[in-house]
Amino acid sequence: MVSLSSISGILGSLYQDKLDIHRFSPSTDDDGTTKVQKNSTPVATNVACRASYTTDESSAALTEANNPRRQILIIFCGPAVDIRKGDSLTVRRLNDSGATMTTYTGLAGAPKRYPSHQEIEIVNVGVA
Repeated sequence: MVSLSSISGILGSLYQDKLDIHRFSPSTDDDGTTKVQKNSTPVATNVACRASYTTDESSAALTEANNPRRQILIIFCGPAVDIRKGDSLTVRRLNDSGATMTTYTGLAGAPKRYPSHQEIEIVNVGVA
């Protein structure tokens, strides 16, 4: 029987995109107020991954004055990558030459971990 972890390297060869991971942490203001903020220094950068689209946007809500963007993506990466629910992910879709074609940002859902890889859902929202 072949173990799933043994195909991790094969799957890794499909990861042509890159992602940066920022983590939120609590901080205290001068007045003692505690807040949660995104760390300016990423936890990891240029992590190999693959972005896949799970939903298509509906054009029903589009008007000249209203052009929202809401895409749900699944990010695939190696099983050893430390991604936690709530991390801020920036994913760069790269072309065959390694140039960035487009960038997606969103908060990570709970990772689905497997011996060979993990899958993380993000919602990319904004205005097109």
